[in-house]
Amino acid sequence: MNNAESTESSVPNVWLVRGGNGDRAETFVSNGYVGIHFGMENVDLSRADQSEIRDLFVREHGGTEPTERGRKISTAQSVRQISQFVFGIKSGDYVLTPEAPSTRGVHYGIAGDAYHVAADDGLPFRNRRAVAWKGKFSRKDRPALEQLCKRRPTVSRANDDEKQAFFERLRDDDSLEPSPPPPPVDPPSRRPDARRAHDNSDPWQDAFLERSEGERMLRLLQRKQNLILQGPPGVGKTFLARRLAYALLDERADARIRSVQFHQSYAYEDFVGGYRPQVRHEQLTFEVRDGAFVTLCAAAQADPQRKYVMLIDEINRGNLSRVFGELLLLLEPDKRNPDNGVALQYQGADAERFWVPANVYVIGTMNLADRSLTGMNVAMRRRFGFQDLKPQFGQPVFRAWLAQTGMPANMQAAVHTRLSALNETLANDPSLGKQYAVGHSFFCPHTAEAPVEGWDEWYAMVVEHEIRPLLEEYWFDHPEKAAAETENLLQPFA
Repeated sequence: MNNAESTESSVPNVWLVRGGNGDRAETFVSNGYVGIHFGMENVDLSRADQSEIRDLFVREHGGTEPTERGRKISTAQSVRQISQFVFGIKSGDYVLTPEAPSTRGVHYGIAGDAYHVAADDGLPFRNRRAVAWKGKFSRKDRPALEQLCKRRPTVSRANDDEKQAFFERLRDDDSLEPSPPPPPVDPPSRRPDARRAHDNSDPWQDAFLERSEGERMLRLLQRKQNLILQGPPGVGKTFLARRLAYALLDERADARIRSVQFHQSYAYEDFVGGYRPQVRHEQLTFEVRDGAFVTLCAAAQADPQRKYVMLIDEINRGNLSRVFGELLLLLEPDKRNPDNGVALQYQGADAERFWVPANVYVIGTMNLADRSLTGMNVAMRRRFGFQDLKPQFGQPVFRAWLAQTGMPANMQAAVHTRLSALNETLANDPSLGKQYAVGHSFFCPHTAEAPVEGWDEWYAMVVEHEIRPLLEEYWFDHPEKAAAETENLLQPFA
């Protein structure tokens, strides 16, 4: 763990957990706990992940939206707050719970052991965390603390200004007992016993990249936070996107990766959220549902110590302005904080503003050869970094990999020379260009064993049934060119 990580993890977070309108504060303090309800009193969430919490929540509520302090809140907002309570609050974090607004009093304490479901002891809220309550102070004359305590969510994490105001309040009041920060706690992905990336293997293994190129790509993603892998068909864009995500997360953590594929009918309602059809009791109804990206952001906000990745396959197949909507602004790295949050168009005016957390990264893939697709506008391009991927025929890494498959040496040589020559022809064609090249993945056998049908038949099938149709699409107005290049590929091996 580097020094920056050590410094960050040594400072405890500050959380506000309110009990109704403050009427539960004395119960919390008198009994050494803090709790939440959300209609989930009889559900143990300790072993659930983000998606399972959502499913349990929907099942418990029967698809209806709950209310919080007299207003409706969306399923995503509820699930986010539950996840923050269950997973976000760590042992040693400070917990605040306000009294009724008229008193302006705030109790504070230090979170103890992990979340648990208490026995039915007659006390409210069985979903609990133990808290060692330390004292009480007034939020009067502390605008940042006033702002924190006026927030509507039941569970919310203090931002930097609010956290600083809290620690200053402790320091300035001799009657309060500020406790020393707890020892640093490594996030799970940094713990020595955590499952390391790719079972301790190289994240770039079988990705046909030099390590230096892969690490440079990773640095670009870390700096820009939004990256598109672009190239002709068959260069391994989708495969490499997931490997890049594993390298970023430093482990094979598929639970923190969400994958979608854009297409012409993919819409804002799918990606961000909106009304979606739902059949209940044999009746068709429409319910407000959060989309894939908002759901991922909710998980990331509840787990700020770890990174999350959204993979978007074929990003340029969608109507990007319509799919992203107001997210276009929020994707920028310097806009990823609550101060830049916006009201999403499908939520009510009093809904909590949505923002993209800094621990969310976006990786897209883009096919450059499909004539049916439109390019990205300048506004979208400014928010993404772009990495070109090229065919690897003749390159050392791909040569070494192909040699391990058992493919005959003369066939290996033909694959490198013939496909390199074909790609040069495509690049030099005025009506095409390098974006129409043929990628190396066409010639990657699925296993390390020889194909059942024999290598010669396997090669012929790839050319006849995968490469030839592609060339006929490229040269739809010059079929003789496609036929000639196919014939060149099918020449006997030397």
